[in-house]
Amino acid sequence: MTEFTHKVLTADDAESYMSLRREVMSVSPVGMGLTLDEELSRPVKVFREQLSVTFPSQIFGTFANDQLVATAGILWPSQFPSGAHKTILWGVFTAPSFRRQSLARYLVEKAIAHAFSNNALRIYLYVHVPNEPAVGLYESLGFRTSGAEPEELNLGGQYFDLQYMSLRNPTPRGPT
Repeated sequence: MTEFTHKVLTADDAESYMSLRREVMSVSPVGMGLTLDEELSRPVKVFREQLSVTFPSQIFGTFANDQLVATAGILWPSQFPSGAHKTILWGVFTAPSFRRQSLARYLVEKAIAHAFSNNALRIYLYVHVPNEPAVGLYESLGFRTSGAEPEELNLGGQYFDLQYMSLRNPTPRGPT
């Protein structure tokens, strides 16, 4: 039986994060929003920067032994009072060989709890569709569709729509 450990990712995890993204990209490019060639062109420096968020933004990771196998991030796009009430859920992905073990659910629940405990009023996300597993996960956690962007992504001449979803904090504690 695999033993999992969970932690907040930092810039020091960039190579593991990059490897996981590339593994996921090899089987699910639509979910990542890039072609595999585009992903492979991104140097590790880009991933270090992505993981260099400041609190309260955080990226959560699950490891099987020393291998990063799942992630979910929560980002505050603004620290100004006018926008500090909203967050973005991003970077939710699981290694293909570790899917169907509720790792994404665990990390998304952790991200939601973190956002709401840090006074977020609403969490936003977007997902390229079709992606029934992701949409199903988000809906089961209370996210609702809040919009769409037709033909947002072009992968090899095939277009994919973007679906926006959001979740409101059921017990907001007031402005941050």
